[in-house]
Amino acid sequence: MVTVQSRNGPIRNSVLPNHMSDLANFIGLESRYYLKERQFHGTLVQDEEADHIFRESKQWESLLNLTPKQVAEELTKVDSEIFCSIDSSEYIADLWRNPNHLTKENLQRFEGIPNNEMYWVVTTVVSETKADLRAKIIKQYIKIAKWCRELKNYNTMFHIISGLNHGLVQRLRSTWERVPHKHKRAMEDLVGYMNPFHNMDNKYRELQRATHTSFIPLCHIIKKDLTFLFDGNETRVDGLVNFEKLRMLSQQIRNIRKFCENPIMPEPPEIDLGQLGVLKSIHHSIRLRSRHPTALATLTENALKKVYSHHRMTKMVRKHLGKKHVILEEDLLEKIADSTDKIVQLRKNPPSPLNRGKRISGTKEKFRKSGSSIVGPPISPSPTTGSFGSDTGVPIDLPGDSSPPITPRRKLSLPNTPPSAVPAEDGTASPPVS
Repeated sequence: MVTVQSRNGPIRNSVLPNHMSDLANFIGLESRYYLKERQFHGTLVQDEEADHIFRESKQWESLLNLTPKQVAEELTKVDSEIFCSIDSSEYIADLWRNPNHLTKENLQRFEGIPNNEMYWVVTTVVSETKADLRAKIIKQYIKIAKWCRELKNYNTMFHIISGLNHGLVQRLRSTWERVPHKHKRAMEDLVGYMNPFHNMDNKYRELQRATHTSFIPLCHIIKKDLTFLFDGNETRVDGLVNFEKLRMLSQQIRNIRKFCENPIMPEPPEIDLGQLGVLKSIHHSIRLRSRHPTALATLTENALKKVYSHHRMTKMVRKHLGKKHVILEEDLLEKIADSTDKIVQLRKNPPSPLNRGKRISGTKEKFRKSGSSIVGPPISPSPTTGSFGSDTGVPIDLPGDSSPPITPRRKLSLPNTPPSAVPAEDGTASPPVS
């Protein structure tokens, strides 16, 4: 067996050792497995196929190429592992404001999820300059949030919706106009779980009270409830320890910990394999369902394709989430959003330099034909050319495009009238010229 790697460069072939196991997890997105005889030394992959493999290996970079369900499953898996790793003593250390951060390391990791997930949504949306793609990204996030609700990961669902409700995202009106009403209604339904009034006494509280299985609660609601009990009751009453306060805190922490009894783990795809048993080595990654044994041949091929597609998509999702770009600075995000708005406005009203150039060149051509002069409009009839009331117009020579136009000097004498005394520069009147 040979693995072929096709990156942005030469194609590399590597012979796998005979003792190699767990081949599904060993192979990368840019690699393929091939079976060949040892005597064969030809090319396994042509350049065209290598380019196709290389392009496929880059699909993880775009959120639109990922399956919303598997993105939600991977986010839920990571959040569940962090949430279930929080020990009860970490909640106590946080309430008593223990300065030792090592005593609440997992709790701090869980507290870092909200900003990371919310600003991930904001960064992805505002960084896209095309309104159509931004609308598709918003639809993708709404689908991911819906799957998080199905998986009972209300923590991630809330942060994704918070990112979509961020001011920098909501002001993109041209983008929201392209989002279908079906997805807008779905988003409004998700927002209904997060009504902050009356201490979140809404659908979320009802689900939290009715749930006795795996559940990822909202991080800020956990801390809010514990802080309310801690600050709302005195630790000592009349010099004695208030054990009632401690009992309420311990009961609240037990209620939180009960959601970790069964960590949320995404279920693998269900495969129809009947009793064939051909995929015993990967039974841990599929669920079997019995079927009539007549269609086993076709069934096996389809099952293998389904397992391969699911496993490959999981790798793409993990790589995308592991390398996702998140900007936490509001000022920087606002600058990106402003530049995006400018690009959108330019696309809506593109300048037409060619048309403006034609008009300018046409005007200059008229100037050349008229002897490089601008003809002024007629004002009133007068026999004298170049004086006030000229009917024939005053020609003005153009010295060039770079210098301003020259305005003609106005004559102070009127035609057919005797010249009068004109004051000199020193203030005395000069006699008329005879």
